[in-house]
Amino acid sequence: MKRHADDKDPAFAVMAMDIVSKVLGCAENPGDLGTYLTEEVRELTGARCVLLIECLDTGTVAEHRVVSVNPLRRREWAEATDAKRLYEVVHCMPAARLWRGEEPSEAAGLLQREGFELSMVFPLNAGEYRVGAMLVLGLPDEEHITSVLDLLNNLSAIVALVLRNAILYEKQEQLIRERTAALQDNNEKLELELIERKRAERQLLAQHALLTAILNSSRDIIIFSLDMNYCYTAFNEKHRGEMKKVWHVDIQTGMNLLECMTIPELRELAKQSIDRALRGETFSEEQHQPEPDIYYEFIWNPVVQNGAIVGSTVFIRDITARKRAEEALRKLNEVLEQRVKQRTSELENKNRELEKINKLFVGRELRMKELKEKIAMLEKAANDASGT
Repeated sequence: MKRHADDKDPAFAVMAMDIVSKVLGCAENPGDLGTYLTEEVRELTGARCVLLIECLDTGTVAEHRVVSVNPLRRREWAEATDAKRLYEVVHCMPAARLWRGEEPSEAAGLLQREGFELSMVFPLNAGEYRVGAMLVLGLPDEEHITSVLDLLNNLSAIVALVLRNAILYEKQEQLIRERTAALQDNNEKLELELIERKRAERQLLAQHALLTAILNSSRDIIIFSLDMNYCYTAFNEKHRGEMKKVWHVDIQTGMNLLECMTIPELRELAKQSIDRALRGETFSEEQHQPEPDIYYEFIWNPVVQNGAIVGSTVFIRDITARKRAEEALRKLNEVLEQRVKQRTSELENKNRELEKINKLFVGRELRMKELKEKIAMLEKAANDASGT
């Protein structure tokens, strides 16, 4: 049976205290608060629809979330465009308001389209903070309207505080869940990083052993690295003699390459190449050592750590055999090209002779054709004379 608030009814105070008690009991969950409150207020007032909305603090514009709607079949309308526009109008209201269907206001028009003639709205403010609003829509009549308005207006202050607390509690719980998930995720990442680091250490040790074996077994590759001051930081010991042929210095770890080079031309070439690598370039170049007659290929690379260049490395290969093979191939190509030119000239001479012979042959054929035609004409003339 529908209950109506009446300040003369002795049960009125009991009803109000019962609502307040249950509202306070929902202090940790806005969903539970909204479900209870909208159902209880609708039963108390006989309204066709009761809405509890939350004001979302976005920092730019007012946005709202429907916490609860009673009856549930009105949920679709509560999420529709007209209802959202109504929430925007309500957001600007400083105090409780009663609407009648005949009013020429925008809010009354929005409600009238849905069939809500007599309605009330109660802004929910916690201090200066707008928490949300409670909308009581489609009241049956204006009987006891003042008592209902006073009751719900007083109740709205408590609801605002409880809703504010529930929202904060909900956000705190969400933050705790997110931080807990983040901590768990970080712990998992740290465990994976530790496993990966151990695996990487084992891999580096294996790679170092493999690289050492490769360097020591290489016959024609010299590898060394320099820091930003042109000092050696590493080189393959096996090729110390070959490295002396390249730079004409006896290589020692920590020594400054440029200071130890005695040939100015080689020192300048080395400085230019090292500086290019230290600027971040990766390139290759060839150099010829006249004494002895050896060709080298240099492949330069910058050494980068944590995004910064800390030195350079170079791979040096003896390419003398390749260069000599290339030179032999070049000379062979020149011989072949000369032969081709000579053969082409011979073919051109023969083509000219054939053209002369062809012209003579064509002329002879034309004269034979003319002779045959004259003989045919004489034979015809003789035949015509004998017939006569």
